[in-house]
Amino acid sequence: MNTEVYEYIAFQFYEDKHRHCDHLGRGLAEEVEEVCQELYDNKGRDREAYLDELADVLWYVTVMSMVEDENLESLMKRNIYKLEDRILNGKRNS
Repeated sequence: MNTEVYEYIAFQFYEDKHRHCDHLGRGLAEEVEEVCQELYDNKGRDREAYLDELADVLWYVTVMSMVEDENLESLMKRNIYKLEDRILNGKRNS
């Protein structure tokens, strides 16, 4: 699936009655916490549950970027530029 198709589908699930409609950052934080729980707290790590939570994080990142009139491609480019800048400036592990 390409990013444009995913963005279109993901945004269909963003509506006024979504429980974190007014607080997307809070929803993102909850999902990140669930990723961490799957990764660190569950000793017998359930790979499927872990990946499901990562996918939830992706949904929030996607919707939050679209609310800002951006898209996943622009976020991906921003991140690559940031990583390249770190390498060029000797800050590889930041």
